[in-house]
Amino acid sequence: MAIVTNSVIAQICYTIFMLAGSFDSISFYKATQFVAGPFASVIMTWFSLLNSLMILILPIVVTTIAKNNEYSEWAIIFYVVAGIIVVTTIIYQITSDIKPRPWVT
Repeated sequence: MAIVTNSVIAQICYTIFMLAGSFDSISFYKATQFVAGPFASVIMTWFSLLNSLMILILPIVVTTIAKNNEYSEWAIIFYVVAGIIVVTTIIYQITSDIKPRPWVT
């Protein structure tokens, strides 16, 4: 079921995707600080809450889908998560407007 059978190539691809995700996260949080100014802490608190909820929900989803802990079940999980990340990143990049809001000043 593996798309990449060479472990070195798989590790390189994984590293590249992790770096790309890190850069996206950095831009996301920096944009939040720039847009919200002194209210960034409130928005960051909401980010933290959403992240915590996902950490609580994800194990339930994983145990529901990967009951037998097989490669095909894990492939479904990884493809769904990758799809969600790609779609939401594209939406963010298209719709984000990084300008300080009038209520910040």
